[in-house]
Amino acid sequence: MDGANLFWPERLERMAETLDEAFTLLGPHLEMVHAKDITGREGKTEQAAGTGALDWPRYFRWMKESGFDGPVMLHNLAPDRVPASLAFIRRQAAPWYPHLLSISDDDPS
Repeated sequence: MDGANLFWPERLERMAETLDEAFTLLGPHLEMVHAKDITGREGKTEQAAGTGALDWPRYFRWMKESGFDGPVMLHNLAPDRVPASLAFIRRQAAPWYPHLLSISDDDPS
């Protein structure tokens, strides 16, 4: 699942419905999810999680409700954005995946 790729930057008004439909259809089959943002900029570059408009609480709630417990991949961001993006993802996911807050930055899990 790649939430950011479900949208055109200028078509975000149906985000809730689109995420709901995507997770309803695909949720039980998820193997990996992407954690990048929808920024509204052309080229979909520099999409560090937390820098755009993706509805992260809905995204993570649906991940948990779908039974997902697999890898979350950060990408499309500059290396110096990784620590802030990782911290953002952990905070956003914590209501549904509280163990993420206790993982150190040196732990690859």
